[in-house]
Amino acid sequence: MRTRAQRTQGAELAELAILMPFLGLLILVICECAAVAATHQVISNAAREGARLSSVQGVAVSDVQNEVIAYAAANNLTLNTANISVNQNALIEVGGNACSASSPCLSASQVTVNYTYTLAAAIGRLASVPLAVTVEMRNMY
Repeated sequence: MRTRAQRTQGAELAELAILMPFLGLLILVICECAAVAATHQVISNAAREGARLSSVQGVAVSDVQNEVIAYAAANNLTLNTANISVNQNALIEVGGNACSASSPCLSASQVTVNYTYTLAAAIGRLASVPLAVTVEMRNMY
């Protein structure tokens, strides 16, 4: 005759077998979320590097785009110039007041990077996540 401990051991194994696919999926989702966050951080830093370069007088838009592309490539991310928009004549309101003679605006450079992150093949490329970052930096001229 089997003891109670021997009977419940089989039930525990069956419960574990039922839960394992869900636990594996949970781990996969956590890894994908971490990869999306890391990619967002890379494009954010790339946009910041581009805005920093763009805020210097005499820098061409193509140079800014190339800097952003180079930063992303150094971090294993492929961008092209279509993903990057540069505005070297943006205006920043000071103190939340509209631009006027009594409250002048500051000249700034604005770099926007758009990227679409495709979820990993383990999920089956079911979806993609659009990521966009805009960085403004005051012009130094």
